[in-house]
Amino acid sequence: MTDHETDPKTLQQNNRKKAINNLRDVHAAIERLMNKTYRQQDVTASSALRQMRTRVTALLSEMENTGLDTFSGREGTLDEFYNAEEHFTKSSTRLIKAVEDAEVTDEKVDVFSLEDLVDALERGFNNRIILTQEHLKEYEKLRTESRKEEITEEPFKAVQDTVSETVADAEVEEISEDIDSSMPPELYNYINILEQKYSTYRPEISNSGDYIANKSWKVDTAEDGIRAVVKDGMFKTLLVFETYWMPLDNVQDTVKFVQSQANAVGKNQYKSLCLINSVWNNEVQNWAGSFVHQRMVLFLYELESGTLIFNGTSKTADNFKFWHSTDNQKMTLADEMAGFIEDTEYFTVTDVMSRFGLNSRGAEMYLDELVKKGKLVDVGLEKPKYTKSKLS
Repeated sequence: MTDHETDPKTLQQNNRKKAINNLRDVHAAIERLMNKTYRQQDVTASSALRQMRTRVTALLSEMENTGLDTFSGREGTLDEFYNAEEHFTKSSTRLIKAVEDAEVTDEKVDVFSLEDLVDALERGFNNRIILTQEHLKEYEKLRTESRKEEITEEPFKAVQDTVSETVADAEVEEISEDIDSSMPPELYNYINILEQKYSTYRPEISNSGDYIANKSWKVDTAEDGIRAVVKDGMFKTLLVFETYWMPLDNVQDTVKFVQSQANAVGKNQYKSLCLINSVWNNEVQNWAGSFVHQRMVLFLYELESGTLIFNGTSKTADNFKFWHSTDNQKMTLADEMAGFIEDTEYFTVTDVMSRFGLNSRGAEMYLDELVKKGKLVDVGLEKPKYTKSKLS
């Protein structure tokens, strides 16, 4: 686990221990593969495996000797530290999986591919970031800030409470007091639809293109709305979806309220906000249709017409509209990817980025997951290149 909520020193120690254990298993597996090549009378593969065993022995010795750390690694930021640790552990996992897979197949041992994976592990080990006191201090500062944010977060409640807790502006509080709190029966049907949908589906791609289907997804409902949160670990809130009753009747009040909500979105967070009304006047609709903010996207839902109003030029709004609409069927990333794999014999990370809207990190993470599940095989040499697994 390499999320930013894990203590860097502990993370580094655990990753190293795991890699050492994996490498010991790799060493033993190479011995068994050598026996396999003897039986297959593949002299060339046997000789190459013998050389690989020597390399693995040397690499294992280097990993076990922490005194050599000052001679390997590089300087970098805390973010680079976490990324480097993730690449290191992934390369270790790929190698152990590859040698284990090679043992159970009747095919000849692909020593060339295994050598590439040993190279990748060695690069990952030598490319780690050297941990410093500055990194540890920065981590403690970030953890303290995250704890403060967690403490101030309240469970999703009625919108009048939400306004008073998240908005300090007295004018906005006055707006909430003047709102008619009576709620039409159609509101409950709409919220029930969203609750059912949130229990069936979950966001898979963030506003920035990260792969987030493996993150925590929590849903809270109230009488007048629903709130869902994507979290990375215990502290870090990535993405928030809020939909609730807010029958504002003029554009000035709407602008003040929406801007206050946008300003309250935390750093490195993103909010998808949907306000519900029986009918939205044309002036409010026109303004919402042009709303733009760096950390928030806005939707208006009209109960009488069942219309969802938003900025149609916003790519994020177009991607997130499902979470506030009454649509109850969604093509999942797995469904889309299955068709893509069938139609495309070979593809790269860049191809997946272009096709699905993932960034490079998100595409790599998703493809790694599919490789681990045995749905894809990485057949690339210098760079990853994927094709459908024969076992899938």
